[in-house]
Amino acid sequence: MQHRLGHDPRSGTLYVFRNRARTMIRILVYEACTHEPGRGYWLLTKRLSRGRFAHWPSSASPLSPIAAHRLRHVLSQLVYCADE
Repeated sequence: MQHRLGHDPRSGTLYVFRNRARTMIRILVYEACTHEPGRGYWLLTKRLSRGRFAHWPSSASPLSPIAAHRLRHVLSQLVYCADE
């Protein structure tokens, strides 16, 4: 992340990726516990067995900021479009 996109992955930022086919998303976040030794990365994956994720924000940039409420809306849309 830091080398490719120029951002520190341990900053607490959520990094959300989708594949080109729009069938899978991944979320990467670093959890830093100040009082526990439980520091580390979380990698969450959601892969659709049928269909594709609909209503994904489009951008020409490889990195686009998204507000928390917009991300929640996108991720709560478990509606998918039928395979073409």
